Amino acid sequence: MNKIPDELIAQADSVSILSVLESQGEHIFRDGKEYRWKEHDSVTIDPDKNVWCQHSTGKGGGVISLLRTFFGLSFRDAVAFLLNEPVTVTPQQPVPAARPKQQFRLTQPYDTNQHVIQYLQNTRKISPDILSAFISAGDVYEESYCGNYNCVFVGRDPAGVARTATRRATVGGFRRDFPGSDKHFGFSHITNSSDLYIFEAAIEVMSFASLFPQAMNHCLLATGGCSNYKCVIQFLDDHPNISRVFLCFNNDCNKTDNPGQQACDHLEQILPAALTVGRVVPCQGDWNDLLREGESPKGKFRIRMRHEKSSHV
Repeated sequence: MNKIPDELIAQADSVSILSVLESQGEHIFRDGKEYRWKEHDSVTIDPDKNVWCQHSTGKGGGVISLLRTFFGLSFRDAVAFLLNEPVTVTPQQPVPAARPKQQFRLTQPYDTNQHVIQYLQNTRKISPDILSAFISAGDVYEESYCGNYNCVFVGRDPAGVARTATRRATVGGFRRDFPGSDKHFGFSHITNSSDLYIFEAAIEVMSFASLFPQAMNHCLLATGGCSNYKCVIQFLDDHPNISRVFLCFNNDCNKTDNPGQQACDHLEQILPAALTVGRVVPCQGDWNDLLREGESPKGKFRIRMRHEKSSHV
């Protein structure tokens, strides 16, 4: 019977559960000697043994079983995901030589962008003009990966060289940063404006621009998570003309401690005093939630400047 070689399975199952969850933008936190997964608070992770346990169901295992249980992958696709390449199953496949650490590289774009366009325009309600601008720039494209059609969101350095990328399935919630991605850079839209608007994710950038098309006149940045502060600092170092920063992170009022606004609190404290810093906050949820409501955003967000009293809104 054809099977994936045991050596490849062991290699895949040795990938850190914590690194996989972090690459998906999941929020994990230390609880004694273990870690907990904020979205599934009955799940604990033992980093030394690299195993997880869901105490509410009694289920548990290694990283492959975690991807199958919570991300809906088949066994074969979970192994391919962890190795970052499709796995060919053949009888008596020889054991591969140890591979060097993979360097960042983009995948080959698919023949069309039809699945990406259908997902982002029809499901996410992104404006066709906004989406077309990012596709034309090469910062959004479609890939075929492990049997799925994914959106790829590309982040570049000031020279226009791709340095980071995130894939997100057009069906289901699967998402992952490309191996070797440099988190000093993020998905962005650059102009000569001295205003910078910062978001957690690429879809939030495009959602905000769909709601407020004039935003495309300014610089827009997605950090790829609410705790990637080095991406913000790098952008400011690379673009010294920026004088005003607007933090547009999610308003996670249904989550403990509102992590999106907590991140804004922290950024307000560490950003240079010479910068004018403000917050643009959706009344609830994120900018794509507001966009998909299909109504005028008037009255559904608020603006607060750095020196006003901080509060979780």
